[in-house]
Amino acid sequence: MSNGVDTQTRPRLCHIIKWPDFQGYGFNLHAEKGKAGQFIGKVDDNSPASSAGLKSGDRIVEVNDVNIGNENHQQVVQRVKAGGDQTKLLVVDEETDKYYKDEKIVVRGDLPEVIYNRTPLRPGQEEPPVLNVVEATKEETVVVEETPTPVESTNNNTISQYQPRLCHLRKWPDFEGYGFNLHAEKNKPGQYIGKVDEGSPAEMADLREHDRIIEVNNTNVEQEAHQNVIQNIRSGGDEARILVVDAKTDAYYKEKGIQVVGTLPEVLYKATPPRSLPVMTSNGTSSTITETRISESEAVPAKEIDQPTPPVHAAEPEVPTSYSSSVSDPPTPTPEAGDGRPEGMSAREYLEYLRNKKKMDPRNQKVDFKQKYELFQKM
Repeated sequence: MSNGVDTQTRPRLCHIIKWPDFQGYGFNLHAEKGKAGQFIGKVDDNSPASSAGLKSGDRIVEVNDVNIGNENHQQVVQRVKAGGDQTKLLVVDEETDKYYKDEKIVVRGDLPEVIYNRTPLRPGQEEPPVLNVVEATKEETVVVEETPTPVESTNNNTISQYQPRLCHLRKWPDFEGYGFNLHAEKNKPGQYIGKVDEGSPAEMADLREHDRIIEVNNTNVEQEAHQNVIQNIRSGGDEARILVVDAKTDAYYKEKGIQVVGTLPEVLYKATPPRSLPVMTSNGTSSTITETRISESEAVPAKEIDQPTPPVHAAEPEVPTSYSSSVSDPPTPTPEAGDGRPEGMSAREYLEYLRNKKKMDPRNQKVDFKQKYELFQKM
């Protein structure tokens, strides 16, 4: 007990310090539609975050001694980044949160019952300087977000029911492509999302089947041909930002005469969470590195569509009834089975082997008297 507060229901001030052999802090920020507040998402095992006592599901109260109750997801991310190689998060778990709300106590970092936890330093790691709180700038690029809180229009609360979604897709190192197809139909303008693979980067960024695509990487593609949209997605390399609307949202904005653009305040931002992979460190122990993005410069080609795509300005294009294109990476071709070639030999090597194979003619073989006698005895 401390000041009447149960030891099991106490706020925690988690002082997280980055390690030189670990990428980032090892946690995600998370927010959900219809649920107020910013929360801790996945926390990597054996990370600076977990070592500082941060837990999945914690609600964030303060970042670097500043209350973030009225700030949106992006502002909170920027505050975390503003600390450089360290940050202080005042958090409460669900039980603690309920206790303080029931008791009508405002959670603050200067409460005497707050538990202080700090990331232990690595051997040889220098003590970090005193944390200077710096206001984050709006221009700063953010790459650690998972699912920001939707921003509702202050002029019309109804619009929050019809929110365009900006889906920020990021490829995973252990998954092939984004995991969705583009789809278009004859006599139906626009490009749509076809099948979305379960558990894929696309699904995790809230991309849904039948969504209509408005923008790709901040460029409007409503009048673009199918193949051009594919090229725009591929141009992003290992990530793509796709602004989409479902059928009801599409109808709502058309009825109101509102042009859907990515800068609308009510746009709901969703991002593929980073994938964590176990790796072996130099001392042979297992660690975890959060892969926030793959920074290779060359994009992987997408599958080509089977049918020709109509030109952009054709007056009466001849197109199939419908066609889809995978945005996933093309599979590596495998040789056909059952062709009689030895295991491990490629089709090309086997053909070369057959060409060079010499047929044996018994009549041209020299056989001595002993061999002839043995053959005669076997007859």
